[in-house]
Amino acid sequence: MADATPDRVSALAPAGVPAIWRGDGLAIEERPGLGHIVFRGRREATVLDAAARVLNFALPSAGAVAEATGIAALGIADDEWLLVVAAEREGDLVDALAEATAGRHAALVTVGHGTVTIRVSGPRARDCLAKGASLDLHVRSFGPGRCAATGFGRVRVILQQVDASPAFDLHVNRSFALGFWGWLSDAALEWSGTV
Repeated sequence: MADATPDRVSALAPAGVPAIWRGDGLAIEERPGLGHIVFRGRREATVLDAAARVLNFALPSAGAVAEATGIAALGIADDEWLLVVAAEREGDLVDALAEATAGRHAALVTVGHGTVTIRVSGPRARDCLAKGASLDLHVRSFGPGRCAATGFGRVRVILQQVDASPAFDLHVNRSFALGFWGWLSDAALEWSGTV
């Protein structure tokens, strides 16, 4: 029997099936089933070393992404990271990090139920996102392994370039996700083949 928790079903499509939009050189897809954890901590050896022992890699600097063993850490600020992991591992990861950083200047908040991830991929992905992003998305400025908290209009998005194809993951607050999906779909219309 399929798991019907909010982590497994679409936040965007009424039938519960992940939302998908495809056009010429562009695909936009909802990625349900991900857990999201905000980790904040002082950039000091005791906190960083404790987190690295749990994650099996060092936390990246702001604007960079590090990943291994099914966990991605996005450096949002000097002392803040968004950890992205399979939803079923979210609780265990929070528990392990909380135990490892107990008594240190660190905090964890699970935001998986409040975050929707949308992947934008294909040769036209950068062009589509550039229509609304408030940062320079040129390949010289923003490439694979990079991330940034940015605005698309009044919507805060954590943008991550996943690979060079290019593919981008956009982590959006669930309450803004449907409206943001509508904006993305409209921005993509020139590649739909129907305009």
